[in-house]
Amino acid sequence: MAECQLCGNTDAYIRFGTELLCLDCYNEKMFKKLGIKAKSYPEGVTIRDGEGKVHRLRLRKLLDPIGIIMEAIAEESDGFQFVVHGELDADQEELYLQLIAKAEIGMAEVYVEQGQFPNGKSYDTLKNNLGWENCL
Repeated sequence: MAECQLCGNTDAYIRFGTELLCLDCYNEKMFKKLGIKAKSYPEGVTIRDGEGKVHRLRLRKLLDPIGIIMEAIAEESDGFQFVVHGELDADQEELYLQLIAKAEIGMAEVYVEQGQFPNGKSYDTLKNNLGWENCL
């Protein structure tokens, strides 16, 4: 993990000019530039997917000249990532609720199905995708 060049936090991932910053330092710079403050919100949420597995999503809120960007990113390496965007004067609590609803809907869907070839070997395929049996 990279270190924030302002506060030393080891979770720096945002490039701001030549600086590498953590989310808090970046949002503080944007507050000074834009006059919009990031409101407090939970750092993460837990959501159950369509197969019943529990996933912890890390939440991030970025203040940017183009608006407010909120992300929910799975802490595991399973690829779940959801983003919503609002204007700078958007209701941040409403954006948060939109993000959670988007994540719940997206995670409720089952995207991968397991199948079995005639020889007994198993395979994974995208749900609603043409399987091998439809290609004959």
